[in-house]
Parts: sequence; C-alpha cells; structure tokens
Amino acid sequence: MKPSNDGDCVTHYVISWRHTGSENTTSIDIGKEEYSFVIGNLDACVEYEISVSAVNDNEEGNITAVNMKTETEVTGAPKYEDILCLESEKACLKWMLPDLSSNKCQLQNCTVVCNALEPPGLPLKNGVSGEFQNDFVVVDVIGLSSSTSYSCVAYITNEGGTSKNGSSTPFTTEQDVPVGVIVGVLSAIIIVGLLAVVFVTYHKGTLVWPPKLFARAKQATVRPQPVLVKKFPEYCVQMLEMPTRLGSEYQLLATLSVDISASSSCVNGQMPENKWKNRYVNILPYDDTRVTLDLIDGDPSSHYINASFIKGYSNDIEYIATQGPKEETCLDFWRMVFQHDVSVIVMVTNLVEQDKVKCHQYYPDLRENIVFGDMTIRCTTEVNFPIHTARTLVLVKGDKKRKLSHLHFREWPDFGVPQSTDIMIHFCQTMRHHMLAAEQGLILVHCSAGVGRTGTLIAVDILLQHISENKKVDIFGTVFKLRKQRTNMVQTEGQYKYIYRCIKDAIEDPTIVNPATATNNPLEPIYENVGTSLNSLQYEKLPKWKKKDQEA
Repeated sequence: MKPSNDGDCVTHYVISWRHTGSENTTSIDIGKEEYSFVIGNLDACVEYEISVSAVNDNEEGNITAVNMKTETEVTGAPKYEDILCLESEKACLKWMLPDLSSNKCQLQNCTVVCNALEPPGLPLKNGVSGEFQNDFVVVDVIGLSSSTSYSCVAYITNEGGTSKNGSSTPFTTEQDVPVGVIVGVLSAIIIVGLLAVVFVTYHKGTLVWPPKLFARAKQATVRPQPVLVKKFPEYCVQMLEMPTRLGSEYQLLATLSVDISASSSCVNGQMPENKWKNRYVNILPYDDTRVTLDLIDGDPSSHYINASFIKGYSNDIEYIATQGPKEETCLDFWRMVFQHDVSVIVMVTNLVEQDKVKCHQYYPDLRENIVFGDMTIRCTTEVNFPIHTARTLVLVKGDKKRKLSHLHFREWPDFGVPQSTDIMIHFCQTMRHHMLAAEQGLILVHCSAGVGRTGTLIAVDILLQHISENKKVDIFGTVFKLRKQRTNMVQTEGQYKYIYRCIKDAIEDPTIVNPATATNNPLEPIYENVGTSLNSLQYEKLPKWKKKDQEA
C-alpha cells in the first residue's frame, strides 16, 4: 500500500521479519517507489513478526508491525528404511521422515497400507504409527497372512494434510506353524525334562520338585541386581558374549519405561502455545521434572522450555538435560542458563549431521559476541582437542557477568556411540574437572533431542562416580532412574551396551580414569583455533538452500 503522505524525503523502506519471540531478525531495503514485497523461504505453520519503516537521509521513521502465521504445508513423503521385525502375521516397518527443518506443522500420524502381491486378492492391511522418533517412525502392521508377499506404502499426516506415499521393498511373511505342532513339541520337551529330573533325583535318594523350573519363566520380568565392582568385568564379559541376554535386559527397560510414560504427564509441552518450541514432537519433558523459566511480562507460556532436571550420583539435581536449541528458542536457552546457574554446557551433537540441522548455533565464534534479549555472550577462548572443543564463554546481563565452560564432543554419531570407550571416560573426567573448577552450578547436557546421547553421557558420568567410591555397579537401575526423569534417556540398545563397555574398561584399566598417568592422552590439544572456526566448517556442509536462508 502506498503511504498517504509519501513526500520526497523518503529514500527507501526497511522490511524486517523474524519468528515471534526470536531475536534473530532478517531485514531488506526496498526502493521508495515499491509498495509491495513478497517474503519467501518462510517456515510453514510459524508465527512471524513483520515490520515496515520508512527511512530518509537522517533517520528511520516509526515502525509499523504485524504478526501473522504462515499457512499449513503438507510434508514430504517418508522414505522406506528397513524391516525391524517380520513374523507370520506381523511386520514392523521403519520409515525415515522427510526434512522438517522448514515445516513446523504438527505431525499427527503415519499410516501404512500393505497390499498382498502373492497370492493376490487378499484385503488391504493398515498400520498406524504410535510415536515419531527423532528422524524416523516405526509402524507395526498386524493381521497379515502367513507366507504371503506384501508391498506397503506410507503416508504422513500433519496439520496441512496427507503427504505423497513412499513405497517399501516387497517382503514375505514367515510361515505359520500350526498350534498343534507347537503344543506337541513343547509337551514332549516338558515330559522329557521331567523324566530326566525324576531319574536324577531318584538315584540321589530324594525327589524334590525343582522350583527353578518355574523361576526360569519369570526371569524376563526380574530386574537385574547390582554387581560388586570387583566382579563386574567378568559379569560384563558374560553379558556381551550373550547378546540375547543384554537385549532382554534392554527390552525389560523399555517395557518398564512404557509404564513410566503412561503415569507421567507432559501437559505443558503439549499446549498449543508451546508445541513450536519442541524440536521433536514425541520428546517432551515430564511436568514434575521439567525446568521452568521466569515469566516475561506475565506471559504464561514464557515459562516453558523443553528441558528436564536430572539427579546425579549425590541424589541431588546435578544436570539439566535438554534438546539442542532451535533458532527461535535460543533466547529461552540462555535464560535457563542464567536463571538456573549453569556452569558447564556440554554439547554432544554437531550443528549439522548427515545434511540435517540438529542444533542451531546458540554460542558465538571465537572472539565474537552474540546477543539474545538483554544478554550478551562472548567466546574468549577456543581450544580444539582430538575429540572435543573447549570454549570459555562470558555471559553478561546488566551489571552481572558469568563465566561458563562449553565442551563440544564432536565425534559421536546420532543414535550411535563413540569409536572407543577411553575417549568417553576421558571426556567425563574433563567435564568433572570443569565442574569442580566452577565450584558450584549445574551441568547442562544436550544433543539434538536431549535423550539418547545426553542420557548415555550422564549415565556413564554417574556410574564412574559409583566405581570410584568402590560401590556396586547398577547400570539397569541407573538408566531406569534417568528414564523416570526424562523420556527415552539412553535411546538405543547399542548405547546401553556401550555403557557396559565403558564401566568395564574403567574398572580394568585405572589409567583410563586418571588421564595424567596415561600416554597418548586423547585430551591433549592439537591446536588452538585462531582462524576458521569449527562452526564455519560445519556451515559449509549445509545444503545450498540452507546457506542462502542463513545468509538472507
């Protein structure tokens, strides 16, 4: 719209826009004869604050601002990844989610439709996902026919509608074994076993019914007991040599975690005004352990951040576990750091992994400042080690100044584990050293979702303190306690197994726990970064369209 009183004094107009609540603003100048402008590359389902002002030779005029939410947008099609389980009447299919970095519309479900290929003519079978994971979704399709070939397609539904379909690789269900055969085989095994027991006990002169015969049936639901430190290495070897035993233990953990989730509320994270603050729709903090922020101007939604208080070895709150900040939640992240007296920030994700943005850069590069609200953060030192980068950050808010340590563990793949145990143990020792130097405050740990790598690191740190006090080792109990405080802590069986390996190696080789006595210490710095920062190298890995957005 042309202004009512344009005049010759106006030289140009400034148009600015940003996510509502974000401090990161994009601006562009347009000529004084242009009365319309199209803003592109906006995220779907996001509220923006857009402002316009006129500028003359001397100053900028009054700003006119409006808030508006972008329209919904259908997400891309899912990509078939793998079959996680295949039975006679059931298939568990894994689908990778499309890139959602520019589409913030709420995911609702993933529907899978399976069509019989051989023999044809069977009815279609549908499966609907329960929960979305970080980058994928697993759908259980039940009611399939045995010994039948199927091809499946998947659709993702969000606020904008239903996506195009992604097709799976054809698969064939297993052959169904008749119930009569199963009963017959089991009966024969039981009869032979009982005859053997009777025969042996008869020749020993006694006939006592063996209670262990029933105990074995209950082993799958019995929680593992703590193990003495001196006996743990041998116990760990037995566990690692029997993958099914370790897998059953992790499955029991997952089963008990379902009960935790069912009895724990996540009301605040599910509120419409807070949903956009969550990086992943299925990773929400429990209401009774979530971190709360001071209100801003009485806004009731300004207290929320996707973060949880976590108790440590002392049974006091020692950690904050949180997601990697989004661009629009960086201000809240630093409010949390300041309000809850965080002394050490531990980052166990890279900004970009496999061409996907996992965390927004919330900290400044070396000798640079970054401003969020009324807080200024400056990076005063940055030293690169073989596996991590150590930074010193100074946070200034008004007349208050606070120094923080920022430890960035670079060599840890998403949903995976580091290449060796010693680098993890060394890193935990480094984290403890920085914590002791600070004398007080909390350790804030984040990856991308704030559960998998974050939970693994915290579990190892707690257990290392256990063995230093020469107490029993309780990996199952430690992870179970973490899951009571934040969902999905230690997210994969591989991460759970890695915790076992770390504690075993720490007990067997004391030099790992005490880096000062070891040679070839991976904590020795390889250089001090005085030029190109690590973040700029990660930035170069961004797809071209993402670079353009950041440069806009």
